[in-house]
Amino acid sequence: MELTLKITYAYESWLKNNPLDKLTVRKLTKMAKISRVSFYRSFHSIGDFTNWYLLKDFDFKPETKFTVIVDYIFVKVYKLIDQKRMIMKNIITSNLGTQVKDFLIKEIYNFQIANFKRIDIHQIVSTSEVHTQSMFYAHGLFNLILNYILLDSPQIKTVTYDAYIAISLRLFKGYVERCIERVKNHEYDQPILSSKL
Repeated sequence: MELTLKITYAYESWLKNNPLDKLTVRKLTKMAKISRVSFYRSFHSIGDFTNWYLLKDFDFKPETKFTVIVDYIFVKVYKLIDQKRMIMKNIITSNLGTQVKDFLIKEIYNFQIANFKRIDIHQIVSTSEVHTQSMFYAHGLFNLILNYILLDSPQIKTVTYDAYIAISLRLFKGYVERCIERVKNHEYDQPILSSKL
């Protein structure tokens, strides 16, 4: 069995019944039946493995089109959480929770920036606005995901989906208004900023 699969299986087995804060590299490698040296060849710590584990599952990649981000978050991510709720809850509520939050927000932010680059949004808004709105999105999406993990309620999925749609529509309305204003002012042939994102 591949090394990361052994570690993943042991990690998930531990988290189903025990707090992440009590997991050590020694315990994890013993459960995975691998040496600690093998673990350290791929990962620096339990926190490093946790980041890899989450990124592997959430897979925030820029090839997802801008128009399907909502579907991606509310179908793939929520389905994954439904399958691994106890593990996700254990990770988020551990001492690594802040590190995990920062890591996931950064990944969501990069995901959003990549999508803005793809649709050439710099023609409509400034680079600083794109970065500000991407950070806003990243924190908002993380909190929607966090609430879904922690609040084990079927209604939360609908509420978070509606909130995300409302935020997206508000931002999109702002872009459209800027486009209209630029057309009225005959500025449509030049970007607001000459530099790309």
